[in-house]
Amino acid sequence: SCYYQFDESNSHLGLLYNWYAVSDPRNIAPVGFRVPSFQDFFQLIKYADPNIAMSAFLYGSSAEGGKLKKENSWSLNSYCNQTSINFNAIPTGIFTPFLEYPDQRWENDRTYFWCKQDNRELLEILPFDDSDKRKLANKESWLSKTIVFRLFDGRCEIDLDDDPKNRGYSIRCIQK
Repeated sequence: SCYYQFDESNSHLGLLYNWYAVSDPRNIAPVGFRVPSFQDFFQLIKYADPNIAMSAFLYGSSAEGGKLKKENSWSLNSYCNQTSINFNAIPTGIFTPFLEYPDQRWENDRTYFWCKQDNRELLEILPFDDSDKRKLANKESWLSKTIVFRLFDGRCEIDLDDDPKNRGYSIRCIQK
């Protein structure tokens, strides 16, 4: 884990973790809490956007991501004039180590959240259509990654992406 830009003055943003810390069986979450599953995050998104279907979200985004953002914490006009559901996400930044560059890539205009499962597990439980499931099951580059939930400054959506497990993103633990 690390603070944004390895700088303790950014401690108000929380720590960034790689997926290996998230998935460690010793449980990184404090006593009484746990790292959320994909289903937990989708339940939160469904609360913000009751009409979103799982299949639509898997292949797109929810326009109601602004409801997850903390008001006046994002620099661009991206609160989206949506009624907050008190999730209060702030732009924590992300850490993306690149082996081919001597410097790491830091971006502070966004926040990404890990979920507990990796793509191998998610392939078994999510309703991908059959042709996509067959393609993904044979694609090692996809299987070696995991899904992250993303909020960006200047955008009202929340979406997901498949990312490498070595990156530094936020964890939003939930109470058991």
